[in-house]
Amino acid sequence: MSGQATGFLQMCGPVETAVLAEGLVTGTAEIDLFRFRLRGEVRSAFLLIEGINQFAVRLGRRVLNAPDDLSHGVLPVSLRSFRQELPIERSTLTAVGEASVFGASAFVSVSVHAGGPGGARVAVAQVVVAAAAAPSARAQPRGETPAGAGRLNVFSLTDSKPASVAFGVNGGGELMQEHFPGNPIVPASLMLEFVCRAFGPGPDEMPALRNVRFLKPVVPGGSYRCRIEGDGVESRFIVLDGDHAPVVRGEII
Repeated sequence: MSGQATGFLQMCGPVETAVLAEGLVTGTAEIDLFRFRLRGEVRSAFLLIEGINQFAVRLGRRVLNAPDDLSHGVLPVSLRSFRQELPIERSTLTAVGEASVFGASAFVSVSVHAGGPGGARVAVAQVVVAAAAAPSARAQPRGETPAGAGRLNVFSLTDSKPASVAFGVNGGGELMQEHFPGNPIVPASLMLEFVCRAFGPGPDEMPALRNVRFLKPVVPGGSYRCRIEGDGVESRFIVLDGDHAPVVRGEII
């Protein structure tokens, strides 16, 4: 990995919080998509989903009483809903959210606004975050120049059919080494972009997603297949690992 970080994990700034009651916290934060150096390779809607996920994780930590560092593995486990309402016309946005205890998880409602909290609403989302065990991942051998090094290039398409695509994951690029060092995991936002690039709305359309569940981490070294079914108005997708176990599932609407 080069010495310059991509800035992927810095798209959400510090979260200012207020405790409303035990197990209920509100917060705001700036989301700046331009902090990600490779942003030109990802549609802005999915960069926004990443910023929302980062905000939800940081706000959710407050109600889960989890330390604010990466070693404790609080991750999104479900994107209950995401709807983009306006085009993203500026890089700096404001996230406003409320987090509450949801069993062993935290349920976070988020609205994103142009400029400050009173600005036009750009998107809304509901995210569930929870503590997650670190996955095992195949280490890259010393001296190997892995596919995708120095570029985003997270996915390697191995087979494509009208309602199904097979792919692998490249672990050597800068982003994957940042997310996370020693245990690379495909960011949920990029997994969703991959699915929507294959089966979803075109690049000029504003996507909407619901009932997305991240069941297992998608990691380098595995083989995966994404399948989709639907009527063209609402589509259901599922990502399976090499053992045919579901790892991600949800709906594109």
